Amino acid sequence: MHELPSYRTILFATDGSDFAALAEDHALALVRQTGARMEGLCVVDHHVASQLGALASEAAEELRRDAQSALDRLTERAHQAGVDVGTHLVEGRIGPTIISEATRLGADLLVVGSHGQGTLLDVLMGSVSLYILHHSPIPVFIVRPSQQKES
Repeated sequence: MHELPSYRTILFATDGSDFAALAEDHALALVRQTGARMEGLCVVDHHVASQLGALASEAAEELRRDAQSALDRLTERAHQAGVDVGTHLVEGRIGPTIISEATRLGADLLVVGSHGQGTLLDVLMGSVSLYILHHSPIPVFIVRPSQQKES
């Protein structure tokens, strides 16, 4: 049996969704078990906001606020779990920006949820997690929600 690689930096990419919160639990557990450094990332995609014409600037500001809230929640949960986390709010296209930030931060594992902003966006624009899976130069841990029914 092979030994697991030793992770030094785990990047958790979030969009603040419920799916991301589930992935956050896994990322925090991995960081605690491996002793790796944790970095949290939220990407604001202004392309989405720009499609709203006159409302674009308000939409972009709301996206920034939502992103910061997601990172603030991550910081709080990480500290409760005894984990130090660095957070990064960046702007750009979500998939490519996550990959470039993983490289910039020297991450050796990337943790993401399987769904995010909404299933309609996933269908129309392509799944971010699928993009990352196919383009990431480092291992990707995609957390899917459990399909088991609770009794």
